[in-house]
Amino acid sequence: MRRLVAVLAALFSLAIWIQWQWPAPASASTLSDQLAKSAGQKWALLNVGNGKYVSAPDTGSGGDYAKLYANATSITASERFTLHTDDKGTQISLRAESNGLFVSADANNSQKLRAQGDHIGSWEGFELRYQGTDTSGASYALHSVSADAYIAAELGTYPDHEVLRARTTTPLGSWEKFRLVPVTDSSSHVGAAATTTRTGGPCRLRRPPPPPRSRS
Repeated sequence: MRRLVAVLAALFSLAIWIQWQWPAPASASTLSDQLAKSAGQKWALLNVGNGKYVSAPDTGSGGDYAKLYANATSITASERFTLHTDDKGTQISLRAESNGLFVSADANNSQKLRAQGDHIGSWEGFELRYQGTDTSGASYALHSVSADAYIAAELGTYPDHEVLRARTTTPLGSWEKFRLVPVTDSSSHVGAAATTTRTGGPCRLRRPPPPPRSRS
């Protein structure tokens, strides 16, 4: 009897340890609540495929303007995005700090992601879908509402190497997985709000006129 009790106790302890190591996926309602509470905060996106941060440089012209690349090894203004949600977290939009514009899945440009939206429309709507947790933390897939496809960092022989593009259905691999990294401001506030002041004065977002675009 004592041996049986000892075996059951050991199995219970093992089950608790496994649950702690690999937590159950977050429910949709829990994730939506977390996203709603994170609205207005700044985050960086780290691609699991190459371990680099997503960057939205305020450079280029025409269809090349402000394209998103998973190519940065550190976080600067180009790698900071403010999270927006106006439907309690069901969908999100990302506003690039580099130019103050919203990230779009450009249907006129092979669904490449560009920080070029001056408002939140269908191109700027994304769903953040939990993909599990490992020793490095949780990972998520970013699903484009307008393209009905997941965002991939093109890490292969694609001509625009490391560019982000809405093109994957299933299955999802490391190219389609991202980690959300909270950005701290000069006062070490995690997930700094868009109105947070930094050394040298308030954060002012430059908003140059976006390149002309048409939506079919």
